[in-house]
Amino acid sequence: MTAPLPAGGSYPAGTEAVLVPVSEWGGAGQATLAINANFFSKTLTPSAGAPDPGWVKALPVDLVGLSVSDGRVVSPPRVLQGRGDPALLILRAGRARIGYVDRTDLPGLACAVAGIGPTDKGAQPGTLLVTGGRNTGATARVQPAARHPRTAAGLTADGRTLILVVVDGRQPGYSVGLKLPELADLLIELGAADAINLDGGGSSSFLYQPGNGPGITNRPSDGHWRPVGNHLGVWLRRR
Repeated sequence: MTAPLPAGGSYPAGTEAVLVPVSEWGGAGQATLAINANFFSKTLTPSAGAPDPGWVKALPVDLVGLSVSDGRVVSPPRVLQGRGDPALLILRAGRARIGYVDRTDLPGLACAVAGIGPTDKGAQPGTLLVTGGRNTGATARVQPAARHPRTAAGLTADGRTLILVVVDGRQPGYSVGLKLPELADLLIELGAADAINLDGGGSSSFLYQPGNGPGITNRPSDGHWRPVGNHLGVWLRRR
């Protein structure tokens, strides 16, 4: 999900969101659980001679691939080499599905987030992380053979159970991260029939707020919460 751009602002062409840390987004929205989602790129280029501010809160960005928030298309799907990016679709009927998505006129679509599909010349396939219970991490993106912090989403075969995974990395002695085939193995072990890899590295963020006890967070590799372009949240009904 993506928060609307603040009213009254002036943003560079291509801006679809502004950066907000998962901790702030999930906390303000009182989400039970929140993670980072799509990859993103800057739409604001520093003036000549000015330092690059890095990934800072409120920086305008373009989301990479499909993003739908409460039925509103925030970022359209990309189609490269005849195939859409791998995406997670949350349907209003209480089910979800994972696949290659190249359109937005899907009945009952409530929310969607996406990973990255093929490169424009097809050198990297950009497949699902898990496909029909098979490990396809070696052909997923990005940098499948390197160990990095990772964020991923998977579904059980009936589309009724969502599996969210955040793996810390780049912290020797604590966690070095996972290669994508290793991440796929973990998703399969947790019961995923299909899964996608989301933005990782310093963006990988996890916030769990049970409401009746201390929360749980991951340990971001930057040493602090990196602001990110969009988020995936879960709200549990209290009984």
